[in-house]
Amino acid sequence: MKVLIVSPGTQIRDEFVQALPLGWGLDAVQTAEEALQALDASKPDLVVTEQVLPGMSGISLLQQLAKRQDPPPASVLVTPPVMDERTQAVALSLRVQEILPSPVDEEAVQRIFAPYRLVDGPLNMSLLEFLVTGYTEMSNRQLDLTAGGHKISLVFGMGYLWAILHPLFGDRYRNALAAAGHALPPTSGDDLLDQAAVEERLGPSPQLAALKQHTVLSILASIPLHLNFHARIAEVIIPEGLIPLDIPSVVVPLVEHVPESALAPLRVPGLKVGRRQEIIPADLPIQPHQGFLLSACQEPTAVAQLIQMGALSEQKVLSGVYLLLLLGLLVSEPPVGMPFRLSGLEREMEHESMRIRRQATAIQSLVSNFQLPGRSPYDILGIPNTAGPRQAVEAYQIFQDRLSPQKIHPDVYRKHQQDIMFLKAKLGEAFLLLQSSFLKDRRLAQDADALAKGFSQRGADSSAAQGQIQKKEAEKLVAMAREFLAEEKPFDAGQCLKLAILYDPSLAPAHHLMGKVFVQQKDARAKHMAERKFLEAIQLNPWDIDVHMDLTELYLQQGLMARCRACFNRAQRMDPRHPRVLDLRDAVKLAEKQK
Repeated sequence: MKVLIVSPGTQIRDEFVQALPLGWGLDAVQTAEEALQALDASKPDLVVTEQVLPGMSGISLLQQLAKRQDPPPASVLVTPPVMDERTQAVALSLRVQEILPSPVDEEAVQRIFAPYRLVDGPLNMSLLEFLVTGYTEMSNRQLDLTAGGHKISLVFGMGYLWAILHPLFGDRYRNALAAAGHALPPTSGDDLLDQAAVEERLGPSPQLAALKQHTVLSILASIPLHLNFHARIAEVIIPEGLIPLDIPSVVVPLVEHVPESALAPLRVPGLKVGRRQEIIPADLPIQPHQGFLLSACQEPTAVAQLIQMGALSEQKVLSGVYLLLLLGLLVSEPPVGMPFRLSGLEREMEHESMRIRRQATAIQSLVSNFQLPGRSPYDILGIPNTAGPRQAVEAYQIFQDRLSPQKIHPDVYRKHQQDIMFLKAKLGEAFLLLQSSFLKDRRLAQDADALAKGFSQRGADSSAAQGQIQKKEAEKLVAMAREFLAEEKPFDAGQCLKLAILYDPSLAPAHHLMGKVFVQQKDARAKHMAERKFLEAIQLNPWDIDVHMDLTELYLQQGLMARCRACFNRAQRMDPRHPRVLDLRDAVKLAEKQK
């Protein structure tokens, strides 16, 4: 079973992760558009959406879902603290299971999952994974596990392991108690009640708890830990008198017995693990080498890198990482649901690999298409020749969104950064050409006026937010252009700067660097464009001495001494002791004498 969380933030997702019932998976997206794409791929059993979402409200999303899926899945709507009556009425008409005011509390989430908790299997997980579900799941339940001829039952409640039911446990436990000198009551034939009767009679003590834990471990260690067990879940009443066992104290010793072959998914290239930002319980019984791994993963770190450090053997690294993931002290990239699943990790890594290949192929295909000679701006934006300004804006924004770091896998973005920059530059050029064309067409004056002001307005707030995003993107592109110029790659720098100026025409450093790109070209027109760009940069920021000196050098090279002297005098007034000013002063004087 699966729940889909639609929320721009993380608070709701975190609340639902903590309360997720045994056997449930979780997908989290930030927008309604991403939710609709996820719904096309799979059908969740429960949809939890915020009412306030980018682009489309939660109610609108649920209405779309009702049209697509009959019957629609159960749904929960998270609203602002105060909700209008109309929204509530529409939600009720859509049969929303529950309407929760924000912020969502733990009790409300537990109430939503209550009908789903006692699922009658089957589930398939390893014995260790089932043990950890008892650590994260608070309800009382008995799990009857079977795999490869092995049968065992685990009794959980309130985050503890209360008992195990196994053909060998009863006799082995009673023999250990008798050897310790304890008098035991007769058996009744009910293993759970017999354990409770023994422990209630002897009373809780550290010695009894240690003896019980030792016996439990002796049974669990005899069962292959890498097998996937078939589980049946039933509600159970925990008898009075039973002594609970701390689950981490049981899991930590067992992890050392996991065969190396079963930990193979942790060796997958690209897998990273990082510290969860939570306080670690002081009494958590982890080993020193596991504590070392925690400290080494303050930031997401590749498992292969932990092995290459050489401080621990490969087996200790893999088993230690697995334990810390199981206990929720580390999280993986890509993430998998709670409890941590090696089998789930394999699927996620395979999906991740396919996503990387698919995106890399798509980018290379676009680059090849954009490099074909004679392509019109309409072809590049993928719109018909009859399209108007608004269609151009929408196509351009869709492309920009698809090429954003949020939509492209980080590995793909790093490897194909120059290709993505080229695609953005070509899209920007195509959009500017169409913009100029539309502005000249009086029949489309109204739309063109909107274009001249920027992208289509979708409310003052969204426009301001978009403007801030574009300014930051422009600053990043200018920084990349500086690096390209330092590496003597003027073409790549120019592509960055074209896009930066498109995003933020008032960014003076972008015009300044574009002037430096033109300076490196040899034809006369490029020198004219360089002068124009330097002057635009000075107009936007009159106090940037570097621009004045670059323009002075340009005039000096062209023999335009009157302009050269006027520009140099302005730079000299700003900082007469500047090293470049001192060097230029001598060069200007020499050129004037020769002239």
